Amino acid sequence: MYLAKKSILLLVALALLAPLDLPAQSLGRRLDARLDGPGLDRHLWGVAVTDLSGKLLYGRNADRLFTPASNTKLLVTAAALVMLGPEFTVTTSLYGAGPVEHGVLRGDLVLYGRGDPTFSDRCYDVDTSRAGACDHDPSARFRDMARQLMQRGIREVDGNLIGDGSYFDEQLVHPAWEVYDLGWWYAAPVSGLMYNDNALDISVSVGDTPGGAPQLVMNPELEFARLENRAVVGERDSSRTFDIFR
Repeated sequence: MYLAKKSILLLVALALLAPLDLPAQSLGRRLDARLDGPGLDRHLWGVAVTDLSGKLLYGRNADRLFTPASNTKLLVTAAALVMLGPEFTVTTSLYGAGPVEHGVLRGDLVLYGRGDPTFSDRCYDVDTSRAGACDHDPSARFRDMARQLMQRGIREVDGNLIGDGSYFDEQLVHPAWEVYDLGWWYAAPVSGLMYNDNALDISVSVGDTPGGAPQLVMNPELEFARLENRAVVGERDSSRTFDIFR
């Protein structure tokens, strides 16, 4: 009688526990099927799914350390909201290194940035040649500052225009970033003063004559940046490969 009662209690306990594990097993099978499916199976994934108590329901490379990449933006944004508040604004300043005489600044004009990511942003994933496709103008803030200087009576600068991006430390690029990524806009150096998101856009125009060189146009045009064009126009419908290295 005692053994029967014990067996019944054990069966009841197993029956109560079984449904709790089934959802986790089903979740694991669905996630495995998705991560092992086409399009995702070539990548390395780190996944940890827990319930509110912290119990691990599903794990794949859950204890492996990864470079968080763009996921870092979520943590940085959350920390900024907590520490700085939602009404915080970043100030970019102009300083004159000399007196103003009859509308002329006798000295350098220093543009000091404090890391405003929207100071001079650029277009992403749009056809910029289409009218109205991109409303962003990287030079808009500069023209606005020029108007403010004129409103203060400054119409000429007898000195140099200096951009100071030293607000952050000298680590402009993370040492763990892939070398191949450094040539792309999403791995641009991060500094206190950024123009066009510290990226250089290059447009390629190809003619109809095979064997010729395509036309490359930089935006913005910079005196210190030089393009060495080694590209050659191929036959129509031929395989296309075009790379830019710096």
